Amino acid sequence: MKVLHINTYPHGGAAYAAIRMSKALQDLGVDSKVLVRDEFKQDGIVSSGKSVFFRKITKLWQKWKAFPYIKEEKDIETFSSPFSLYPIHHHPEVAKADIIVLHWVSLFLDIPSFFKEVNKPIVIYMHDMNYFKGGYHYAEDEVYFPHLHHLDMRYKAAKKKAYDDSKSMITVTAPSQWLVDLSKKSDLLGQFEHHHIRNVIDSDTFDIISREEARRELGIPNDKKILLFVSESIKNRRKGGQILLDAIKNIKNIDDVNVVIIGEVDNDLFKSENFYKLGRIYDPQKMCLAYNSADLYIMPSREDNLPNVILESHSCGTPVMAFSIGGITEMVNNENGYLLGSPSSDTLQKGIEDWMKVPIEFDRMKIRSNVLKEFNTKETAKRFFTLLEHKLQQ
Repeated sequence: MKVLHINTYPHGGAAYAAIRMSKALQDLGVDSKVLVRDEFKQDGIVSSGKSVFFRKITKLWQKWKAFPYIKEEKDIETFSSPFSLYPIHHHPEVAKADIIVLHWVSLFLDIPSFFKEVNKPIVIYMHDMNYFKGGYHYAEDEVYFPHLHHLDMRYKAAKKKAYDDSKSMITVTAPSQWLVDLSKKSDLLGQFEHHHIRNVIDSDTFDIISREEARRELGIPNDKKILLFVSESIKNRRKGGQILLDAIKNIKNIDDVNVVIIGEVDNDLFKSENFYKLGRIYDPQKMCLAYNSADLYIMPSREDNLPNVILESHSCGTPVMAFSIGGITEMVNNENGYLLGSPSSDTLQKGIEDWMKVPIEFDRMKIRSNVLKEFNTKETAKRFFTLLEHKLQQ
C-alpha cells in the first residue's frame, strides 16, 4: 500500500499530525509519504517542487479570483480559497499513491481540479472546519467577519460541486469527535462516511525531564512556579492571546509566578521582569524543555479541534488549563488539568488565581501514562491502516 499525505506546510499543528501519522504507518511497514508545498528536507517528506516566485503568483491570482469581495484582512486567522494554480494532481507522488490523505491544504490544493482528476480513494483528515465551509476555518469567523459571507458561499458552492462530481471514493476523518459530529451535519460532507481517528504523539521526543533541568537549559529562574502559553502569534484571536493578556493584567499577585511565552509577541507586551519571551520555536527538543519547565500550560482557545500542544504537554507530564470548548473537552479532565467554563478573561483570571492559591500537585508520570494509553500511537496507526486497507478493497 502506498499512502500519500498532503499538507500545505511542513510546520504547524496539522503538519506535525500528518508527519507523525505517516511515520506511525511507516513503522507498520506501510510505504507512506507527506507532500508539502514548500521545500523541506526530511526523510518521508517531499515538496511540490515549485518556487517561491510561483507561490507569490498563486497568491496574487487567488486575490484576483476573489475580487471585489476580499481585501487583506489582518484580524482573521485564515480565510482560504479552494482555487490554486498548483497542479498537485499531476505530481508524480500522487500518481504513484494508492490512496490520498488530505490534511490542511489551503493555499496549496486546487479542490475542483484535484477531485475531478484524481480517481483513487481520498481520505479527508480534518484539522478544522474548512472542508465543510467555504473560506472560513472556524464558526466564530462567520460571526466576526460577516463581510466575507458572500465569498464564503461562492467557495462553498465550488467545493460542493467538486465533492459531488468526484470520481473518487471520499471518506472523512477527524481527531476529535466534536469535529466529526459537526461534519456529519454539514451540507458538504454529511453524505460521506465518517470516522474518528485521533492524532498520534511523538512520545520519544516529548518525555518527562526534571523541571529544574528544563529551566536551566532555557535560562529561566527556578525560584517561582511557571505558567506557559504557546501560540504562533499572541494576536491570534481564536487562540485566546488577548484573553490571557486581559486576565494577567487583572491578577494582582502575578509577580509571584514566572510566565513563559512562546510565539510572536509584540515587544511592548509583557514588560515585567517575570515574563520570558522565547519567540517562535520549531525545534521539538526545545519545545520539550518548555513544556517540562512549566507547572501549568495555559490553553485559552475560543475554538479548537484537538490541539497537538495539549498532547505534547501531557506527554511531558505537564497539566493544562483550558476552556470547555470543542475537542479540548475530550483531552482535559481533573486528572491532567483544569477545565474551565466558557471563554472569557474573567473566567481565566479566576482559574489562574485559584491555581496560585492552591496549586494541585498532579502526578506527572500518571498524566504521561494516561495520555500515552488513551492516544496510543501504535493502536491508532493500526486503526487508520485498517481503514485505508478497507477503502482500497471496496
